[in-house]
Amino acid sequence: MLLGLARPTAGTAQVLGLEVGKQQADILQRTAFVSERKVLYDYMTPHELVRFTSGFYPRWSHAAVEKYARILDIPMKQKFGKLSNGNRTKVCVLLALGQNADLLVLDEPSTGLDPIMIDDVLRALLDEQAAGERTVFFSSHQLAEVEQIADWVGIIDHGRLLLEARLEDIKSDYRVVVAGGTGCLPRSRRRLFPRSPPERLPDTSSPAAPRLLPAACAKRARPAWKFFR
Repeated sequence: MLLGLARPTAGTAQVLGLEVGKQQADILQRTAFVSERKVLYDYMTPHELVRFTSGFYPRWSHAAVEKYARILDIPMKQKFGKLSNGNRTKVCVLLALGQNADLLVLDEPSTGLDPIMIDDVLRALLDEQAAGERTVFFSSHQLAEVEQIADWVGIIDHGRLLLEARLEDIKSDYRVVVAGGTGCLPRSRRRLFPRSPPERLPDTSSPAAPRLLPAACAKRARPAWKFFR
């Protein structure tokens, strides 16, 4: 939606200070995007894809492409359609980094990657962050990845933003509580609570408040969900 791929039903949004929907061309000139579905021209090699894509971006960085093609160990002369899922992902990340954009938007950037490949991609993103030249905005279900490279985190559940804060604040002010057994609450009753001393814990006797099972019960039962507290 921020990139104009879907239309909002209500509300407004800005990207890099530009209004979504009204200044979309300006947003796209300064933004690089990697979709969860890594689809490019199967008959082209990564080298040909780089040459083809670079013509659309005046700020294209051939130096960045050479650097990250080497770091990510991408087979530049093999047709895209013959590449593994992991190498396809790396090619898409390479093309995004080559655009020299102010904002990188990455949807599940580690999809299809083995642990070594994930480390290579995350290191490449960390290099970009360390250079201070651009912002990396990405989604992931892998919390280890989030902890490794994110400064600011938002937690979304079924399209609803539950929490948004600095990573260090989340780690220091919230904790995970695992509940299980037959007394589990429906999804609509789950909530986020900040860490607080015993005398200030939320009143769980209220019908509107989540009910936590005794520790012994929670250990015996299969965990049903996790709360960030």
